[in-house]
Amino acid sequence: MKQDNLKRMTNEEFVIHLMNFSSTGALVQSFVIEALRVYAEKVTENGEPEDDGKSIVNPKAWYKTGVEVLEKVNLKYKS
Repeated sequence: MKQDNLKRMTNEEFVIHLMNFSSTGALVQSFVIEALRVYAEKVTENGEPEDDGKSIVNPKAWYKTGVEVLEKVNLKYKS
C-alpha cells in the first residue's frame, strides 16, 4: 500500500489495516494487543497523576484511558 493511502486513513481504518494486512500474517495481531497491554501498564504504573494544567492531553483522562484499556485486555486475554 502506498504511504499516501495510509496517511488518508482514519485512526480506526489504520488499526484495522494493521490487524488484517501484514507481511507477517496474524502475528501482527498479537503484536498490536501486546503493545496496547504494555503501554497501558506503563501509563497506569504510578497511579493517577495530578493535572498540572500544562499538558495538551489531560493526564487524568490519559490515565483513565490506560486503566480502561488494561482492564479490557486483561478481561479478554488473562486466565
